[in-house]
Amino acid sequence: DYEHAGAKKHVLLFANPHTQQGRTHHTIQVSFDDGRTWPKSHHLLLDEGRGAGYPSLTRVDDRHVGIVYEGSQSHLVFEKLSLDELLRR
Repeated sequence: DYEHAGAKKHVLLFANPHTQQGRTHHTIQVSFDDGRTWPKSHHLLLDEGRGAGYPSLTRVDDRHVGIVYEGSQSHLVFEKLSLDELLRR
């Protein structure tokens, strides 16, 4: 859940290599309707190169999420992202 302007909102975050060819385009997607739709306006491309690892998302605090994934340079990447950045695209 996420609070915005005094109202609680339920959101679902999903991270994956967002392509049908290989493991490229590591992306975070946001759904506002329990996973029924994933609007393209709320896709955040993290790395478009080839990576092999599976991403892992976690909540850091009330305003941030963290993601760990294997980037295209064959190293582990950790990014701390604000929920505002993901939800207000």
